[in-house]
Amino acid sequence: MKEVICLLIITLLIFSIAPALVIADDEDDQNLENIDTQTQVETEIMDSSIGAQIRILQLQRQLQLKLLHMQAVVDVLNAKSADTTALTGISEELKLLINEAKTIPTTNTEEAVKQFVEIKLDAKDLVKQFREITSTLLTNEDKEALRLRIREINDSELQEIKNQIKDLNNGLNIERLRKTMQHMSIEDEALIAQVESGEITAKQAFEQLKEQHKALIQEKKQESRENFIQEKIQRRTQQIDKITEIKTNRLNTIQERLQERAQILEQKGFENASLRLQNRADEFENKIQNVEEKGEALKNKAQQKGVNNE
Repeated sequence: MKEVICLLIITLLIFSIAPALVIADDEDDQNLENIDTQTQVETEIMDSSIGAQIRILQLQRQLQLKLLHMQAVVDVLNAKSADTTALTGISEELKLLINEAKTIPTTNTEEAVKQFVEIKLDAKDLVKQFREITSTLLTNEDKEALRLRIREINDSELQEIKNQIKDLNNGLNIERLRKTMQHMSIEDEALIAQVESGEITAKQAFEQLKEQHKALIQEKKQESRENFIQEKIQRRTQQIDKITEIKTNRLNTIQERLQERAQILEQKGFENASLRLQNRADEFENKIQNVEEKGEALKNKAQQKGVNNE
């Protein structure tokens, strides 16, 4: 039974290239207070330059898709002579985020994770604002027409990004293959060469590794399994720490802005307005504490799960 669990862990880790980021339309965006599991998973492969490049390109692609969707909505509403000034402003902000995503550094993986999460959060805020405005402007017929239009989108930039991701995935597979072999105490450069040349796929290489792993003596097998579990725990807790720091910094910034505005209003004699802003600023203490507590809880959960799997 332990051997089966071990092989399952290896398989899950090996194929954790993970799906592309999606900004869900039906998501409840409590993104300042919650550390969503998807973001943790997405940032885990950003511990290498290749992984960071893949995630950043996926982010760019999803932002571009959202921009095309927003532009389609604006076109529909313009045809109905609706006021789209605010919506156009939001889509322009999204364009700025796309440009920022293109400049995320991939050599400094810690900075890459920081900027990736920040841009993702900002994008989710913009999508939420856009959705709230359009909720009362679009009819069911409009929404159906938009769905059909989105399906027909054939954007050259999207295709180019998709091709880049595909090319980078092969490099990431080889990088993961080497790490897997290292943890399994297996040396097989010929296998890596076969993947690099295209003679076999990465999936086939991993299948061969599983067969080799079965042949390891029990002591090495247990050591290999523990290495996998500990690395996964360490990677997960590191990403939780990074995301927690980013979100608490974000909340602190909002709190400081509210306090500054409250002071200005107080100086101008608007005491009630100043008090209202100060009360809002005070609420952020609990929000910051909640983010930190949830981060610790998630780390404890990850560590406990690792212990139970040992």
